[in-house]
Amino acid sequence: MKDTYLVRIPDRGITEKLVTFMDDFVLEKAGRGEALIDIGCGRGVFTEKLTERFNKVAGIDIVKDEIFTGISHNNRGFYSIMDANQLGLKSEVFDTIISRYTFHHLDLKRAASEVKRCLKPGGKFVMVDTEETFWQLSSRICYFFFGVKRLGILNFLKIVPDFLSYFFKKETISHRREDIKRLKEEGRYAVNDFVKTYKTFFPEAEVGIHRWAGYVLWQKPH
Repeated sequence: MKDTYLVRIPDRGITEKLVTFMDDFVLEKAGRGEALIDIGCGRGVFTEKLTERFNKVAGIDIVKDEIFTGISHNNRGFYSIMDANQLGLKSEVFDTIISRYTFHHLDLKRAASEVKRCLKPGGKFVMVDTEETFWQLSSRICYFFFGVKRLGILNFLKIVPDFLSYFFKKETISHRREDIKRLKEEGRYAVNDFVKTYKTFFPEAEVGIHRWAGYVLWQKPH
């Protein structure tokens, strides 16, 4: 991909194991239906949960190693390496499109256009992502705490070495700073800017803050 900032750093599944990416919120808002796609699915840990609610579930990610690992562990969803800025999918095929903490990596104009194209009329878009609330120390402590609670202290201790080597390595810290800088430039960092920007790309959407993330709930007009 030409724009390297659009590609996240592979984390060997540590993020999915530890951080609760608004799982309950997205499950509730996604509801049930025929076909769903998860943009930025990683190893498909969360995506597999949707197979109990939708007849057909697809997960896409740009990171090859994440997808290949997911395929080897999951057997109910369909997984593919794909660029969310240019989905190689037919138009109007999905009842629901979800994405968790991925859109800050994407070209918003292109990704939003693809979401609108691939959703059926009346289909739902459920997205949660970073904005200034996410980066506050209190919020980061909270989502870290919920992750430890979900894993259990013993399982958490097992991944501490991988956790530290990923979150505190020079490449990750630099990537995080560049993300924040770019989001500020694009008007997606401050809460008010986040709301205004996403309402521009998804007219009539419900855009707000829940816990420690921004969210977008949008229904494609019939």
